[in-house]
Amino acid sequence: YVAPLAVDEDLSPNEFSLSPAYPNPFNPVTRLDLTIPSPEFVKITIIDILGREVVQLQNGMMVPGYYKISWNGQTQFGKLVGSGTYFAIMKYGEKSKVQKLLLLK
Repeated sequence: YVAPLAVDEDLSPNEFSLSPAYPNPFNPVTRLDLTIPSPEFVKITIIDILGREVVQLQNGMMVPGYYKISWNGQTQFGKLVGSGTYFAIMKYGEKSKVQKLLLLK
């Protein structure tokens, strides 16, 4: 006998969140997990320690759900960045969150 699988009726997230990046420190790829509770404009940018934009990982509308976004240590032009400290900035509507990232080579 095989019991029926239970269905979780509450699959939609109820609050905006950005989980800690992992692995961190990283080489060559790190991942950010985020939760979007309602349709909204989302912008995720990686900046360096001097505040210069390195790459935009997301810039547009996102529907509610759970997302996994990776950064491979490259600029928007595909050039590898050097070892150091970077920041992932996520803007969701009027809210924002920041994650510190450490790239080791």
